[in-house]
Amino acid sequence: MFRTQAALVAGLLFSLVVTVSGAQTAAVGGKPSIWDLRPLGRHAAELPTAQFADFACGTNGGPPSTVIAGWHEFGRCPAERETGLREVYFRYDDEDEYWALANNLRREVYGGTMVFSHPVIVSGLFTDDGFLIGLRIVTDPRSDEEMRRKSVTLLHFFLNAYADAGIQCRSVERAGDETPAGPLFIKELCSSDSPERHLLVESHYYRKAGQTAFDPRTAGLIPTAGQFRSESRLLEVMTAEIPDRAAKAELYRGWQPAPSDLAIRARDCAGCDLSGVNLKRADLRNANLAGANLQGANLHGAILAGARLAGANLREANLNKADLKRADISNAVLVDAMGHEARFDGANARGADFTTSAMQRAEFLSADLSGANMTQADLWEARMGGANLRGAVLYNTWLVSARLQNAQFAGAAAEKIVLYGAHLTGADFTGADMRGAEIDEADLQRANFTNADLRGATLTATKLLDARFDGAKLDGARFPTGFRPEP
Repeated sequence: MFRTQAALVAGLLFSLVVTVSGAQTAAVGGKPSIWDLRPLGRHAAELPTAQFADFACGTNGGPPSTVIAGWHEFGRCPAERETGLREVYFRYDDEDEYWALANNLRREVYGGTMVFSHPVIVSGLFTDDGFLIGLRIVTDPRSDEEMRRKSVTLLHFFLNAYADAGIQCRSVERAGDETPAGPLFIKELCSSDSPERHLLVESHYYRKAGQTAFDPRTAGLIPTAGQFRSESRLLEVMTAEIPDRAAKAELYRGWQPAPSDLAIRARDCAGCDLSGVNLKRADLRNANLAGANLQGANLHGAILAGARLAGANLREANLNKADLKRADISNAVLVDAMGHEARFDGANARGADFTTSAMQRAEFLSADLSGANMTQADLWEARMGGANLRGAVLYNTWLVSARLQNAQFAGAAAEKIVLYGAHLTGADFTGADMRGAEIDEADLQRANFTNADLRGATLTATKLLDARFDGAKLDGARFPTGFRPEP
């Protein structure tokens, strides 16, 4: 088994929290797992779908390429040169993860797509006639530096998981442009071939050309961050014959999943009572749900682009990751709804009620929110460039680090609004009530506060180049040291 530099790796890299045995190849605690795709050799039509999402064509451990609807669209992905197979990238179901994010329970956030406690990029490899015969796991290079350093240790967990496969390992000579990362240079290739399967496991830890431990621009005084390769890979490919292959291929030719009866009904269901229904990831683009009761409905990841939801009751609904671009949600009720990373770009949300909703990182680019009620809504890091918020109620609304370039707030009731670190270049606050607003460290260049009420507001450490305060009420307002606008 793998012994080269094992003691050094164990001493210098963090150990993982999971003890792996050959039996640990199933989902843990009911959470999704790539191992749920076993046994290999099944057709795309036979694979589980509910626990997986975000399907796309894979790029051999790189970022996802062409977005696809599911396993059944494997044929849209090009065949790899190395394997001749079609790679389908996917992620584990993230409903619980986004529920925790929307409720600011970051310590409780499920870690996402992971294998043996490592963030990974996973994919399935399909034959031209639609059979899954391969799995690929690559440690995710987007992880933070501490986790990336651990990536090399995943090799040991893979080897333990396949302890009965007779895997043989060898150290590979380093290329001329590769150097140790600290005291370590690891470049291991492990493989096994049998009539049933081919296994290839790799582990890399070193610096590549141009990567250094210290920034040369500082005469070697300041260390660099992240300039090293630390990666583990697993490739498993079935080599045994697929039982009943020709018959199954013919049976499932052109197969695609049918929408549920509920999703079909919801496409034209104005005024319907759909409270509490599960329409997770349903394709409801251009659906007519005007005036429908969707209180408490699960619309996680649903496609509602262009849908008619005017006057709908979406109180306490789960809209996390939902696509509502260009939807009509005018006068809809979204009180206490979740919409973490939801998309409302170009939506008509005039008069909608977002009171106490959780819309962190949601996008409202060029959306019409005039007259909307967003009292105490959490819009942390929302993207709302060009949004129309004229006359909106924004009392104590949380817009920390939000992007609101050129947004229109004229006449808004925004008392005690929190805009800490927000990007507000060119925003128009004409006549807005912003008493007690917290706008510290925000970018207010070219912002217009003409006739706004900023009494008691805090605007310290802000960028105020060319900002206008004509006729504004500024009693008790705090500005950067040495700055005092002309009223």
